[in-house]
Amino acid sequence: NLSTSVLWWWSVPQSTGTQLWKYWDDSFNNGAGGWQTVSVGTSGTPESQSATRINANPNVSPSTVHVSGVSDNANAAQNLTDAADGQLAHTSCYGNAPCTTVSLKIALLSGIETLAQSFTLSISEIAGGSHSANSSHYSGMAIDVNMINNQHVSQMSEQAVNAFRNAAFAAGASVVYDPYHDPYGGHSNHFHIQWEPSIN
Repeated sequence: NLSTSVLWWWSVPQSTGTQLWKYWDDSFNNGAGGWQTVSVGTSGTPESQSATRINANPNVSPSTVHVSGVSDNANAAQNLTDAADGQLAHTSCYGNAPCTTVSLKIALLSGIETLAQSFTLSISEIAGGSHSANSSHYSGMAIDVNMINNQHVSQMSEQAVNAFRNAAFAAGASVVYDPYHDPYGGHSNHFHIQWEPSIN
């Protein structure tokens, strides 16, 4: 019963996703009072909060496999699970991928949440997969989306592509590549959306 507490003191967040709080309990120690410790759940960092909401959002479908067919712990679904748990997300270890870990940035996560308010989207890659050598994917700042509103990007009309493209910019994206805006090639079947200036 915490009704007798008169003072709360925050302690260091624990790796398990809880926080330890100390409080003064007047009834403790036969009425002499004393500090008690209680472990309570915490909503975590803004990144873990956002990733948790994304994982619970039926409008977002992160892939559990890579487009390449390689199976590892860096697929989009695992990236989001790790972020929700307050952990670093893995990149892949094949092709140009750097074989490391990275934090998914809040701008990216918030952008996904914003897009999911108006669209259903299938995210094929976040930090995983093999992209260009200096890709923003490897810094946790880019996603690839291959389906919008249950339609594959390669089958979308230019009008539909532009609508989603504009929505991505409105969600804070700095660069968007798609079948109709593809200066580097390789985006005929998906959107590349990033939240920092870089190379795809």
